Order: sequence, then structure tokens, then C-alpha cells
Amino acid sequence: MKEVRQRRIVQLLDKHHQMTTDDLALALSVSRETLRRDLRALQQQGAILRTHGGACSTHDGAVHIPISV
Repeated sequence: MKEVRQRRIVQLLDKHHQMTTDDLALALSVSRETLRRDLRALQQQGAILRTHGGACSTHDGAVHIPISV
């Protein structure tokens, strides 16, 4: 579930280029705390860039998020 949600975050940011934490949390129906954890993980992977109050796309269409099986 976390991997699916994180993949959706990357897709939303690729589409909109930048979104606020509140907008992302609303779009994904998750708490801001859950979203912030996901954003931290995605930034550590290099998939997104965190900004004050939100996040933005790295504009790299080749970002891959590993999926646990």
C-alpha cells in the first residue's frame, strides 16, 4: 500500500510539477503526517524534491520506486 501511495505521489508531482502537503494529503486521503513520511522517503530515493509546505517533481520520467514482493 505504501509503495502504491508513493508511486501516486510521484505521478501527481510529475503532472502538476509542484503541490502543497495539504493538497497531496487530500488527493491521497491520508494524514499530513503519513504524507510527510512518504515525502521524506521519496526525497531520500531522489524521486522528488521537498519544499517548504510541499514537494515538487524532479522532472525525471525515469524515476523508479522499488516494490516489495
